[in-house]
Amino acid sequence: MPTGFESLTSLGPVRAVFEDEGVQILPNFGTPVPSVLVRYHDGFAYRVQAMLARNRKDIHIWRWDEVATIESNIWRRRGQYGSSYAVAEYTLTKRAGEKVVLNDTMKESGGIAHIKEAVFALLEPPLAKRYEAGEALTFGPVTIHRQSGLELDQKNTPGTSSRMST
Repeated sequence: MPTGFESLTSLGPVRAVFEDEGVQILPNFGTPVPSVLVRYHDGFAYRVQAMLARNRKDIHIWRWDEVATIESNIWRRRGQYGSSYAVAEYTLTKRAGEKVVLNDTMKESGGIAHIKEAVFALLEPPLAKRYEAGEALTFGPVTIHRQSGLELDQKNTPGTSSRMST
């Protein structure tokens, strides 16, 4: 268990620990990218730049019910000899607006799948209820509506049915 995380009991039992083995020389001036993340039953906690963060107040705590969105940004990068591979970043946003970026370290170890499942289990029931009631739901540039189907950038997408099932 990384130093400082052992006393976090409000999130339940520890499920997994993820540590980025890369060395970060310069500080991150944008959305934080954890160097250490501990996934618990009821959320996760992370620390940025473990070498600079020496005490508990540098640990950021996120409960599953605080996460409002998870955005996936996946692209291909060229490798050696004409090969290519996928690179992914996942931006999580709290209801209050705080953000954190999880990178491929989480994807490769299966951690992002567990985080998405836990958050989706809380977000899906109210969204399904709103959809069933006829409300349009917007996810970035995509809007889904029970009567009119899918829209991309406020334009109806060809080939979508006028009625969609959940």
